[in-house]
Amino acid sequence: MPESSSQSFPLTGDGIHEVLSLIESTICTTKSETISLPELQASVGFVLYQWQKELGEEQICSFRRGKRLLHTVITIVAPGKKSVSLKRMQTTV
Repeated sequence: MPESSSQSFPLTGDGIHEVLSLIESTICTTKSETISLPELQASVGFVLYQWQKELGEEQICSFRRGKRLLHTVITIVAPGKKSVSLKRMQTTV
């Protein structure tokens, strides 16, 4: 896994599937035992489908992974409606 990377996806079913696949590959690559992959994927999937419902399928979300204090950090962001603030989800694995 590269030290850090960023990719963007639309909030479509395929885009959400790609994000969940990236989470799986990140967890498997880092051999993280601190978090349950099925629970993490279910939680992230739920939030992404809520964003899809609220923001629409044409909205782009960004998936970022990197290192912070020797821990792998995954961040998923999507611009919010009618504001410059970002909807943000972050987890450390």
